[in-house]
Amino acid sequence: MSIIRDFLAVPEILNLRSTSKFNLKEQDDAYATGHVKSYGFDVFAYTSVLAANWVISKKIRLRSFTLKLQGLPLGITSLHRVCETNEAAIANLMLACGTQDVNELSVFAAADNTTTTLTAFHTACRTGRTGIVKAFLRDSQQRTQVNHPDNSGVTPLMVACGAGHLEVVEALLAHPDIDLNLSEKKIGVNALYAASLYSHIDIVNALLADQRVLVNQSNVFGLVPLTAAVFSGNVDLFKALVSDKRTDVNQETHGGDTPLNISASKGFLPAVKLLLNRSSTRVNQQNMQGKTPLFSAAANGRLAIVQALLQDDRVNVNTRDSTNKTPYRIAVSNGHAEIAKLLLEDLRFEADLEHVPNALLLGNE
Repeated sequence: MSIIRDFLAVPEILNLRSTSKFNLKEQDDAYATGHVKSYGFDVFAYTSVLAANWVISKKIRLRSFTLKLQGLPLGITSLHRVCETNEAAIANLMLACGTQDVNELSVFAAADNTTTTLTAFHTACRTGRTGIVKAFLRDSQQRTQVNHPDNSGVTPLMVACGAGHLEVVEALLAHPDIDLNLSEKKIGVNALYAASLYSHIDIVNALLADQRVLVNQSNVFGLVPLTAAVFSGNVDLFKALVSDKRTDVNQETHGGDTPLNISASKGFLPAVKLLLNRSSTRVNQQNMQGKTPLFSAAANGRLAIVQALLQDDRVNVNTRDSTNKTPYRIAVSNGHAEIAKLLLEDLRFEADLEHVPNALLLGNE
């Protein structure tokens, strides 16, 4: 099929061509001889993906290119839709010779009657469109605002980390203007925390390899990436974070809980063992309620955790919480008889009058 027949097969382009300020015969001669130039094709506002892809397929040289897709929901930009649907060739053309604002915001209505505003670049990062992301980043005019957040403060890097798009994250980390440590507005989650919480260990490793990342940066609750790894339950992820020399294994939440206390409470045995292997770990650190890791494990019936903690000579088995209860006492109160027996039999256990009746009772079972 010749270029002219191709051309006539796209009604939108045919209609636009008829309004061109360029001489139609001159255009036809150019198509017939194969010397296709931009004649008229760079003065339109293209309204469909079909037409845009036709121009691209024919390698027509354009001095400018404008896409204004028809039928889009109110507030959604054409560049945003192109990124969302992964029309990489069109996105590249728009970025290379387009005149539109690459940082223009699209507006989405949320279920709670609020709105979310996003740039097209933000959407490309969220949906893992690596090729389009790279096109934004190599924009010769350097128009792309790589750290531009949505109205919740979530940056393109954060959303790529949370979604698990490693190639996108690597492309972003290579950009000189990227800020790894920005936090979103609601609870202060940053890129490393998001990757940790969703167990994207390959992304966590990529972030840890970058010396700019703040590994101990906390959110509004005082939670850090290491505690996020506890919540995720991913052993390899926790190991990667706890092995980083920059990680503070004793960093407390606003409630005074350390990673060891949280791990003991949650029953995350591999994390407890890894932390006990660190000489710097404060094994008897009390939170604001006076609870130690041993107390938390005993209270929650974490038998394997209690056994691991009792094997460490540094552990104090008699530390009382703010209500004057010991780990033994809370184990008895919560019905964890096997844990109470372990504590009772530990040589470090110090009995008093409060403990005797229960100790005798357990001893006769």
